[in-house]
Amino acid sequence: MKINHNMPALRALRQLGKSETLLSDSLYKLSSGNRINRSADDAAGLAIAHKLKIQLNGLSQSSNNAWDGISLIQTAEGALNEVHAMLQRMNELSVQAANGSNLAEDRMNIQRELNQLKQEVDRLANSMDFNGVKILNGELDLMGQISDKTKAQLEAIHESVNPGKYGFTVTRKATKAQVTGSAMTGTMAADGTIQINGESFSYKQGESKTEVYGRLQQFANDLGITAGLNAGNLFLERQEYGSKPITLEGTPAALAEFGLTAGTVTGQDADAAPTGTDFPAGTIVKASGQELTFQGPDGFSIKVKIKDAANAGDTIGMELLKEGPAVLQIGANYGHTMQVRIPNISSAAIGITDVDVRSQKEAQDSIGLVKDAITLVSSIRSKMGAYQNRLEYTITNIDTSSLNMTEAHSRIMHIDMSVEMTEYTKQNVIQQAATALLAQANQKPQEMLQLLR
Repeated sequence: MKINHNMPALRALRQLGKSETLLSDSLYKLSSGNRINRSADDAAGLAIAHKLKIQLNGLSQSSNNAWDGISLIQTAEGALNEVHAMLQRMNELSVQAANGSNLAEDRMNIQRELNQLKQEVDRLANSMDFNGVKILNGELDLMGQISDKTKAQLEAIHESVNPGKYGFTVTRKATKAQVTGSAMTGTMAADGTIQINGESFSYKQGESKTEVYGRLQQFANDLGITAGLNAGNLFLERQEYGSKPITLEGTPAALAEFGLTAGTVTGQDADAAPTGTDFPAGTIVKASGQELTFQGPDGFSIKVKIKDAANAGDTIGMELLKEGPAVLQIGANYGHTMQVRIPNISSAAIGITDVDVRSQKEAQDSIGLVKDAITLVSSIRSKMGAYQNRLEYTITNIDTSSLNMTEAHSRIMHIDMSVEMTEYTKQNVIQQAATALLAQANQKPQEMLQLLR
């Protein structure tokens, strides 16, 4: 028996310290609910758990991003629904104007409503936005660069067109149909009637040519024709560029009062030759006034407007960049994105600028233009629906992944309360036992005193 070291007491103290440490760890876990509270608890598990937490946070935000994308698409689709309704009304008006029972005044009244509808389509295209982002004016389509913006303007890009170089050379400049007459001075020699684009204009013998000219200006304007004076001589000019005609009919004497002759005069549409390296094989050019449409297979279509400053022989560079479409971050990692392209739906982009019903022939042509526009807008709306359906499936997949990752993260990080409570009870009993036995071990040296008596 030794009195310098009380080994039973030291052993009991050591066991008591160990149980206190384990009991403290158990209390920490029970109070926090976490199995891992510091890296020492499970270094590898902590690293894995934090990686999973990054994924979980990213998935949660990407789900919100996808919902924002759906809201953007729904906003655009709602506006397109209104455009559809306006186009249906324009089709109805064009069919009405094509009926032979209408007078020029009737068609002009119809044209006024059509003009207002075209202006509303343009207003909608330029003003509709989502969170400050313009969504229907082409800003969310491929970004185009024109080498000389004073000579050409990009108006519309079909969804099938990929980024690339699409330059062209102007081969013909657009002109307007124009006829020149005589001076509008003096009085009319006899009663007479002339027809301009099938509509009759009458005058009386002795009527002042100045008064007749004033009435002719209003009459011609209703037909989309400008009546003016050049060096005192009358001229008639179409208000639109291209092949829309001015057709004059009447007796030679009646036409001679204005210095005009019977016949049809047309302007010419612009034209161009594709020179860009990325035009698909078989690309053709369709022209309407100053507007050119480069059409190729599989829906390929780029629409541009040739401006007054352009001349035959001018080569204009045009490049479509990847930038432009709305890029939605729909995943937790780099590159988990989705592009949303929403094309320009202005009147020029969907091809209704030339809708004109001021003559029966033009009303017939307008029916075709409006129906083509309805088909185009239907295609755009269909695309919006496809985007929305994809995003809804994306959200479902994100939510499922998030649920599974949450379960994995919880399995690593969180404590099983029943198991840990069992451990806590065990360590608590051990601590109490160690404390009691330490008290007894501290009494052992007292036994040595019996030998010293």
